[in-house]
Amino acid sequence: MVPFSSLNPYQKLLSQHLEELGVQVEGVKRISYSLAGKYLKNKPDIIHLHWLHPFFLEKSMVKSTLRLITFLSKLIIFRIAGIKIIWTTHNLNAHDNQNLLLDRLCTFVVTRLAHAVIAHCQAAECEIATKLGLKIKTRYL
Repeated sequence: MVPFSSLNPYQKLLSQHLEELGVQVEGVKRISYSLAGKYLKNKPDIIHLHWLHPFFLEKSMVKSTLRLITFLSKLIIFRIAGIKIIWTTHNLNAHDNQNLLLDRLCTFVVTRLAHAVIAHCQAAECEIATKLGLKIKTRYL
């Protein structure tokens, strides 16, 4: 799970439940180059993304843009390597609306790279589908 915080009750419960089902869960705060290299050697089945803004938002637009390119490049490499990408959409935009253009670009690209996008409720699912132009294929409740 990326980014992971043991203080987050949702992630903690999700991790516990998955481990009870026999799934090995590794929570990490970010995808560093060393972690990306490790993932390509010892491929996980899934990378489960939560919030996207920690991967690219900086005070400088230039730094944010470079971090976004780096983040999306890693996701493309993971996808090519056969690692499934799952994104739980906790919110479509960062709360502070900093660098809104990059935020929207990241959200758009991640939804196209993701093998699955998870919404917490039907209203959120409809909003995601409408705002991002996604066709809902399968619903898991």
